[in-house]
Amino acid sequence: MRPADEVRTDTEYFKDISESKPDEEMVDLALRIIERMSGPFDPKELAGDRYQEALRQLVEQKVKGETPVLPKPAEPRKVINLLDALRHSLEAESAETRTPIAAGGRRGTRMRREAKRRRAS
Repeated sequence: MRPADEVRTDTEYFKDISESKPDEEMVDLALRIIERMSGPFDPKELAGDRYQEALRQLVEQKVKGETPVLPKPAEPRKVINLLDALRHSLEAESAETRTPIAAGGRRGTRMRREAKRRRAS
């Protein structure tokens, strides 16, 4: 917390942002990402330090005289357009984990309706 005389107004930070409406395709993509990533949260998953654990295992292997097995790094793909890369990523992920939609239902309809309602107000 800061004293009131140290707090600046928000207009200074947001003056360069236009009042134009966001691109509908970008909003739909954002909603799809949010929908895909939403789910139960278990803070225990964040408790450990995976890097430190991997380093510890590497050191233990070297101490035992074993040759450590290092994972082969993935070849980076050239990304020309971030929107296309996100779209391809979502399509690839949905193809792997495709779940049937309930009869007569659509996935994500509630979130889209809420987003449209928020934009309209």
